Amino acid sequence: MATGCASATTGTSRPPARANTSSAPTSTAPTPTGDRVADERCTDKPPTGQLTQSPGGILFRTGRVFVDVARLAPAAAPGNVADPDPDTDDTSGDGCHAFPKWGNDDPLVPPDSALFVFKSAGTNGVQIEAPIAELVSRRDVTAQIGVVAEGRYFQAISCALTMSSFTEDTAAGSFTCPNAVLVQGNPFRPDDAIDPTDQLPEPQAPLPPIGIPGTVAPDAASTAVLSGWFELRR
Repeated sequence: MATGCASATTGTSRPPARANTSSAPTSTAPTPTGDRVADERCTDKPPTGQLTQSPGGILFRTGRVFVDVARLAPAAAPGNVADPDPDTDDTSGDGCHAFPKWGNDDPLVPPDSALFVFKSAGTNGVQIEAPIAELVSRRDVTAQIGVVAEGRYFQAISCALTMSSFTEDTAAGSFTCPNAVLVQGNPFRPDDAIDPTDQLPEPQAPLPPIGIPGTVAPDAASTAVLSGWFELRR
């Protein structure tokens, strides 16, 4: 969903789309990482403040995001009751994850968006992209958000983002994506080539370019609700 990631060193030049610093492949049996945190962290409230009226001179050097991944159960056939998704252990990606800010200090990307990137030491992370004109003037914004949790990449092109603060020194907000889709690839890997022997166990929808929705696969593992909050500081 998002167009790019920053370099692995904070404050360096703007990166190409879907850049990454890790070459670790997506595993068919992902292992839990240190990104998992207590579920209540994802329901905390972000700091509050003002909205600026000028998009110039915005630099954010530190920050963090907390994101909850809740995969949806499949729709039940008429007369049947849907079973819950059985794959909800520590390797499923479900649950609350925390990531530090990563990449460029300057979040502005052409032609008129801001891209906030958060990433762990591995290949998991979060990208949040929204029009800069809306971020500095409105509390309620529509954003595109992608989350990689335990190697699974969920993407949503229409998320409700509520900005609690956006100034030259701080930015904070909370978000909900009710219809995130599991897609192939990983924006935090050096390339998005998918080898036939390196597939996630669930059916995958093709990776869409930014602004184009992915194809929803018909099973539970392919859709999820994403929710959480972030904060950034100069």
